[in-house]
Amino acid sequence: MRSAARAASAQGAAPSGALTTRVFLGTPDAKGLAAYATAVSTPGSGSYRHFLSTASAAKRYGPSAAEASAVSAWLRGQGLTVTSVTGQYVSATGSVSAVDHAYGITLRSY
Repeated sequence: MRSAARAASAQGAAPSGALTTRVFLGTPDAKGLAAYATAVSTPGSGSYRHFLSTASAAKRYGPSAAEASAVSAWLRGQGLTVTSVTGQYVSATGSVSAVDHAYGITLRSY
């Protein structure tokens, strides 16, 4: 009986309305960032407690403007509307069907 109930709920209709999605941008130098984090937090290291400013860290380890632009263009090409771009992610909105298409998924309500 439980499997029948699960199968029925899996057939639920897709949600309606607009959805918001975020694509988080990675660092181009994950190994360098990990090494820096270890160095600034290891007593005895020459870099111990020598922290970068937010701007310096973003410049050195953050995603490039070109990466954010490429992700934005891809989202728009999938029928989504880009609503914001930060140093960490690109946010977009769109219909359920546009999000389904963009990510190759099928959203359902349960």
